[in-house]
Amino acid sequence: MPELKERPIPPRIGDVLEEKYRLTRELGRGAMGAVYLADDLSLERQVAVKVLLPEHAVHPGQAALFRREARLLAAVQHENVVRVHALGEHRGAPFLVMEYITGPTLANYLVRTVRTQDAVPLDIATSLSLQLCRAVQIVHAAGIIHRDIKPANVMVAQGPRAILMDFGLAKSTDSRGSGTHIIGTPDYLAPELIRQRPRTPDEARRCDVYSLGMTIYELMAGKLPFPSGEVADVLRKHLDEDPVPPSTFRPDLPHVFDQVILKAVARDPLQRYQTCDELLAALMAAHRRTLRREPTRVLVADENPEVVRQLRQCVEAAVPDVEVVTASDGEQVLQEAQRLLPSLLIMDLSLPKLNGVEVCATLRGAEHTSEIPVVVMSARSSRGDRTLLRQLGVRAVVPKPMEPDGLSSIVRAVIREE
Repeated sequence: MPELKERPIPPRIGDVLEEKYRLTRELGRGAMGAVYLADDLSLERQVAVKVLLPEHAVHPGQAALFRREARLLAAVQHENVVRVHALGEHRGAPFLVMEYITGPTLANYLVRTVRTQDAVPLDIATSLSLQLCRAVQIVHAAGIIHRDIKPANVMVAQGPRAILMDFGLAKSTDSRGSGTHIIGTPDYLAPELIRQRPRTPDEARRCDVYSLGMTIYELMAGKLPFPSGEVADVLRKHLDEDPVPPSTFRPDLPHVFDQVILKAVARDPLQRYQTCDELLAALMAAHRRTLRREPTRVLVADENPEVVRQLRQCVEAAVPDVEVVTASDGEQVLQEAQRLLPSLLIMDLSLPKLNGVEVCATLRGAEHTSEIPVVVMSARSSRGDRTLLRQLGVRAVVPKPMEPDGLSSIVRAVIREE
């Protein structure tokens, strides 16, 4: 058994961690750590700092696990996953510096919305559900199992944008041992976790799918299938009862969503969606059927693959059901635009082969592409460029590097006009 360290002294409000992060107030506590609002003194911004609780930091293994999961999470760059800025140590306890997100948790958002409107509007509920699927999808792809997906661990930022938070119970897929106690929150807990059966990485991912399904159920229906009560009673219902269709609680919910959500929360893990990719595809297909139309297509173009990746994330965060097509030069943009007739084109002004002005002029000169909405990004556009782009009907010229929330707002506004 590893030797315990001396118990760390917990931080106090006003402490400055590593001469850089001044704690201003406590935001909350989870299973593993306390989260503080802090001032980043060097970059002059607010951040969230999560410090491993002393009772866990005293165990070398748990402290090492906290650092390892923090490093894994730091490698995840996605609009719907909390961003990690730094990892440090204060008085023997590791801490994690994250983006500070203003806005309610999804749990509070649901309480407020249900109180005033009975249910979250279907388009918003669908958008948030798809965003959460993408968040869990990218986390799983990075080798992380969240193990505590629930509305209280999701923030709702302006947009609305769903952001998956609180990885205090997270575990990497190559970690050994599953433990002998139940991990998670009873209202969202997969039956196989309640039975405490050994789990492979695939089985662990299916447990996340179940918790995600329960979260989507609550988001769509306005309530859970098994209302909170005695813990033992809630756990028994997860084991022995099939949830009623969410439309039971919300008659205006299209039945196509019932099918998807009930499969996500199937008691038998083999009858469940096996991956978040499958759940995401099913939700997108259900949404498409309710609209009785083809998916919205957005064409994004930049020579830099990293910018293309960021653009894809912005668009997916802004539009519930979207097919993103990419291009890397102006000639390819013209080919894809003529083939797809996208609902929106977002491109860099300085594309190779044909620049943004040349692409816009060509699109406007052809009858079947003349109405395609265009947004141009530029790091160094001149006044003449901007004037010419406006004359060519460009909806907006966005500075680079782009501001994700601002671009997502533009995307939503353009798509809603279609």
